[in-house]
Amino acid sequence: IYSVGPLSPACGINITVWSYVDQLNISVIADNSTFRDTHESTDAMVHAFREICCAAGLSDELAEVPTAMPHAPAIG
Repeated sequence: IYSVGPLSPACGINITVWSYVDQLNISVIADNSTFRDTHESTDAMVHAFREICCAAGLSDELAEVPTAMPHAPAIG
């Protein structure tokens, strides 16, 4: 199950963030005129998160959580 917020009229992108126990989940949906592929935004978020970790003196290695939902495939 992928939890997503609504894509309302006149709103080209919806970013839903939620956490549960030890996981942070991010869902991005957008219309075709905002992003060709929403992975552009999620990849940028991962990059920025790594930068924040480095600035805080933490490792920038992100661990795959075996119980996490798999990444959604790109469409098109």
